[in-house]
Amino acid sequence: MKKDTKQRIFFEGAKLIHLKGYGSTGIQEVLTAAGVPKGSFYFYFKSKEDFGLQLIDYFKEFIYGKWDEIGRSSASSPLEGMRAFFQWFLSLNARNGYKGGCPFGNLGQELGDINDSFQQKLNVVFEEFKAKINQVLIEAKKLGEISEDLDLENLSDLIFSCFQGALIQMKVSRSSRSMENFNQLFFNLVTSAGNKR
Repeated sequence: MKKDTKQRIFFEGAKLIHLKGYGSTGIQEVLTAAGVPKGSFYFYFKSKEDFGLQLIDYFKEFIYGKWDEIGRSSASSPLEGMRAFFQWFLSLNARNGYKGGCPFGNLGQELGDINDSFQQKLNVVFEEFKAKINQVLIEAKKLGEISEDLDLENLSDLIFSCFQGALIQMKVSRSSRSMENFNQLFFNLVTSAGNKR
């Protein structure tokens, strides 16, 4: 029962912070949405900052779980699995009216340069995400999907940066165009490089 209460706080808090931002979301607002008393919050979290830092792990569990799930369903092509993940992310944001974007990117923009605790934790998440991309590229290179000449570490960094930038444009334009361009043109260029070997 106690675990369910904490999960309700995470679930409702994640929705609110994803759409409104960390600074614009109050503890009481989260508790009201979760239907739990304030004492329940401080049983699990020392402060709003502690909640926010733990929420990063909650987001990770959800997003990395989807990454693994979609990757497994596209086992014949690592690159197509990653492309399908980005398409899923686009569809998720489209259903939200192009609001939300990436929770990691949002928190990074809002807090990455003003709160050391968030900066350090988010930096680890960014590096983990890029490592996941890099692993896909390693597998894709082994299968001949991309050129052996590509610097995979730098390419992983570029893919992650383009993904985050496309999500920002998507929120501002309230259109899927930037993400569709990223998901089509970028991957077409990468696979074309492999086909020219």
